[in-house]
Amino acid sequence: MSNKFDATGTAPGLQTSQKPEPKKVSLKCRYAGCKGTQAVEVSLGQPSDTGAPSQRVYQCTTCQGTWGLPVGGFFPY
Repeated sequence: MSNKFDATGTAPGLQTSQKPEPKKVSLKCRYAGCKGTQAVEVSLGQPSDTGAPSQRVYQCTTCQGTWGLPVGGFFPY
């Protein structure tokens, strides 16, 4: 038997199950009455190579309101 087993799980090279931090951007909230100036980008889980117009969804860190912004567009090749 080998004594190289790390029971605490702190040995280098082991993967962690932490989710990546959401991307924070400086963006004014679109909702009336909210003075938030920071939002996080929400992932929609859509593939980016579909050729359809892209849309990004943001969530205000102050009021938790969400809104979408179209970016780019269709480009036939």
